[in-house]
Amino acid sequence: MTDVPANPANEAPAPGEEPAQVARQGRAVPWLTSALLALNVAVAAGIQVSGGRSALQQWGWKPAFEVWRGKAWVLVTSAFVHLDALHLVLNLYWLWVLGGIVEQILPRTRMAAFVFAAAAVSSAAQLALTDQTGIGFSGVCYALFGLAWVVSALRPDLGIRVPPRLFGLFAVWLVLGFVGTWLKIVNFGNVAHLAGGLFGACAGLAMAPRWQQLGLGGIGGMAAATIAAAAWAPWSPSWTAARAISAYERADHASALRWLDAASRRGQDPAWVAEMKALAHAQQGQVDAARVDLAVLRSLNRARAEELARKLAVPDISETSPQTAPRAK
Repeated sequence: MTDVPANPANEAPAPGEEPAQVARQGRAVPWLTSALLALNVAVAAGIQVSGGRSALQQWGWKPAFEVWRGKAWVLVTSAFVHLDALHLVLNLYWLWVLGGIVEQILPRTRMAAFVFAAAAVSSAAQLALTDQTGIGFSGVCYALFGLAWVVSALRPDLGIRVPPRLFGLFAVWLVLGFVGTWLKIVNFGNVAHLAGGLFGACAGLAMAPRWQQLGLGGIGGMAAATIAAAAWAPWSPSWTAARAISAYERADHASALRWLDAASRRGQDPAWVAEMKALAHAQQGQVDAARVDLAVLRSLNRARAEELARKLAVPDISETSPQTAPRAK
């Protein structure tokens, strides 16, 4: 993996006139929403002060490979990571508008739990279906919108009103995001947006007595899928690569080689696979197989192949000490 997320933009829709029409009443100061705004700004400032793109991993983002190596907390923390100013401003705008609404109808502890759960669910969906970890708060913003919209329609007694045009704005932006990403015009975290919206809608249904069981079932299903995605994704190049590294580190080189073949079939970086296979074969004493792997690597990245050959002391490859496995790409 590179140090820059392959799908960095969980972009939020551009501000329109509709939010101003949303009815608000109740608490004068949305303290939790304000705290979330401040946290997003603080993390963004920290990233810029620490070096920009090169500092993303210091502030809560990790590549997909790392999530499946035990860093599942990234599913939550990556939501607070923003690199671009426009991305940050748009998400802050919608957080202020929608968070302020939701804070009127949920106790702050429950809203905090909802926000962190929405971050995990939206990030896990993006990870499971795209093999990428995105950044940004817009998956949560879609969840806040989904909750507010459903409650507005089904629980008018709670005193909030979300106009139909706001639903249209979010729906159109979601479709444009999918189309634009497919055409390679933009690179949005569309799966995170969709999952966040569905999670919020389920939470809204759970607040309506007639639809409560459906809503709770949806929340439970998405929670289970989130947990599963953080631990098991055999279709993923990064997940299979993580399994290969784990096997290599416990000196189970035969299993590592099987996982590497699986990762290769799923599209993992062929140079990384060749490098790992050379290391595993070297530790097994299979000199000829390691040389074949080095030849493959040399055809893909000559500099890396020559560096690895020196580390393995080719041709006397079987006498080398165990090497540290390189990170998956």
